[in-house]
This record gives sequence, structure tokens and C-alpha cells, in this order.
Amino acid sequence: MNWSNVRKRFFEHKWPAILVWPLGLLYCLFARGRNLLYDIGLFRQHRLDCKVICVGNILVGGTGKTPTVLYLARWLTSQGKKVAILSRGYGRTTSHRIVVADENGIHAQVDQCGDEPYLMALELKGVPIVVDRDRVAGGRFLAQHSSPDIILLDDGFQHRRLAHDFDILTFQRSSMFGNGFCLPAGPLRESKKRLGGVDLLWFNGTDKQKSDFHDYSSIPRIDAFYKVEEFASNQTRYGVSNVKNQTAVAFCGLGQPENFISTLQTLEMKVLDYKVFKDHYQYKNDDVVNLEKWRNDIGAKWIITTQKDWVKLPVENLPENWSYLAISVQPIDKKQAEMILKQVFSF
Repeated sequence: MNWSNVRKRFFEHKWPAILVWPLGLLYCLFARGRNLLYDIGLFRQHRLDCKVICVGNILVGGTGKTPTVLYLARWLTSQGKKVAILSRGYGRTTSHRIVVADENGIHAQVDQCGDEPYLMALELKGVPIVVDRDRVAGGRFLAQHSSPDIILLDDGFQHRRLAHDFDILTFQRSSMFGNGFCLPAGPLRESKKRLGGVDLLWFNGTDKQKSDFHDYSSIPRIDAFYKVEEFASNQTRYGVSNVKNQTAVAFCGLGQPENFISTLQTLEMKVLDYKVFKDHYQYKNDDVVNLEKWRNDIGAKWIITTQKDWVKLPVENLPENWSYLAISVQPIDKKQAEMILKQVFSF
């Protein structure tokens, strides 16, 4: 059974989620009370000497935070800012602070720091990246050792101990708030009322997807689409046009696997079947054997995954015709997006 689809259907509809709505209400009230205590100063916030830009969301599952952080890091660097990245490092095997990368290169393995920080280190050469469960301590470490102008706080919207100078919330255009309930009855991590205090709403999706998001129209908004940057294996880079109409099976371990499948479909590949693993899944040699047997049984030419999943595979044992998609987010209107970013950050 595909539990990702089961959960998605549960979160999209009010029935039978309404049965656990009281638990969702309690969760929402707890989150609201905690935020109030930070807002009035009873819970202390810690500020850094540099600016902190938080990229997060109020929904469970994937909304394209990592590619959004990558875009912002590159854009801020192009504006002459020294950028560093701070993350919790979900899915890692360690619990202490890890310096993933600095100006001298990458210093951690993917299992030590988590797939998303490791992927960002591969993509952002020379950008300091640290993972730390204690975001205040991690931020101070980065500020002291790297002296950045800006720290991008990855997935830290619910983390209030470290003060944010700017908050950016990411969404998928294809699915907004689901049934509107808080966990465990719905996909919301907290009440939608927190959107009133954010600085920028960032919507990701395919360029054909639309969103009917009319609330909070006073908040600046950027619409972006998923762009396929590369279709590749360890040794070979394939042109996207070369795989048109070819058969494939796909697998991934993402919070929103549907986004990956829909992106594959934009390439006009014939996706015969796909498998979904839990988010941040750590692949083993047996998984490679079983997935290759699955590809052969179905008769597909390619087996395709995401770059985030690829970095966790035992790549030295991969059969031929295994490949990954490297995907970025790009604003639909680049000039307008840059103007909005400069206004939001007061550049």
C-alpha cells in the first residue's frame, strides 16, 4: 500500500479526518500559545550579528524548500552578499553539530549531515553550511567562523528561539492547505493566521499549475516553476530530448512524490510505474537489487530518481540505465521576482 497517497487523500478531505479534528485543534492551540509567548517576550529569542532569512512552510510534506534555498543563495551571492546556510539536518545518523562545507570544500558524508544539506553543499561551492539541532548555537558558530552577511535558515519557520529578520513561506501551487485542519487531522503545522506576519510567499510547481490563493494579497508573492537542469548518471549527461517517449520507472523518497512524477511527465517520458519511499530514506544494496529487478520485470529502459535520492545510493553498485533528474526552481517572471526580492530585503 502506498501510504504517501493514503496520507495525502486523508489530508485533502474533511472525512474521515474530522474524527480526529479535536486533536488537531489542541495541536493548533498549543502552537498558537507557544508563538504568543515568543511574541510577548516571555520566551526569549536570540539575535545574531548578521541577518537571518528563514525559508520554511506551515505544511507537512515537501513544498520545494531546498531548491528555493539554493535559488536564494545564488541570487544573494550575485548581489554581493556573503551567504551561509543553517539546517537541522533531518535523516542524519549523527546528533552533534556538523560542518558540512565551508570555503575549503565539503567535510561530511551524506549520512552524517542529511541528504538536503549534502545536496546543497554539492550545488553551492564555497558556501558555508552547518547542521545543528540547536539552531541558536549553530547560528552563532556560523557567525563567528564564517562572518556571513546573511544566514539562510532552512526549514526553521516553527523554530522561534533564533530570531528571524525575514520569513519566506514556500507552497505547492497544486495543493494549498488540504482540508484546512492541523496535525494530525490535516497537513497544517500551525494556524494559517501566522501567514499574516511573513515577508514573502513563494509558490512552486509546474508552469501549467495554477493556484487560487487570494487571501493575504498584501504579502509579496513569487511564482516559480520546476526546471530540469540535468538528466544524468555518474558518468554520462543525457540530453532531455534523448529520453522523450522512452519508457521508465521512477522512485523517490520525498515529502511530496507527486511533484517528481509530474515533472517527469513534462519530459514526455512513458512512466510505467513508480515506487515511493519515506522522506529521507537511506538506501541499501538490497534496495538497488530489488529496484533493478522491478525495472527488468516491467521492461522499462530507464530507472530514474531525484538528485536528493541519488546522493544516498551506493553508486558504485548501480546498474546501467540508472539516472537522476537535477531540478531547480526558477521564477516564472525573473525580472519581477528580482524586484520583489530587492524590495523585501531592502537592497
